[in-house]
Amino acid sequence: DDPRLRSEVAAAVASDAAYGPAVDAARRLTGLQQELVLSQELRARGIPFLSEEQLRERGEAKTPDALLPVPLLVRGRQVHWVDSK
Repeated sequence: DDPRLRSEVAAAVASDAAYGPAVDAARRLTGLQQELVLSQELRARGIPFLSEEQLRERGEAKTPDALLPVPLLVRGRQVHWVDSK
């Protein structure tokens, strides 16, 4: 157990602006916030969807943030699912 090495590694991890734990936590929080906004918007517009959580509970292999049982037409293209990240 080397205190100097431990200190240097801790400093490197703390200062990592691209891949450190703080950045990962911020990305995760932002993703969760965007999923919430997406579900609120779909509900407000009366668009039926299955959430990522519902898809996981059903054992689905692919879990977008929102699976649309009835596809939407967006700019001339059919949209079957939405991923907010």
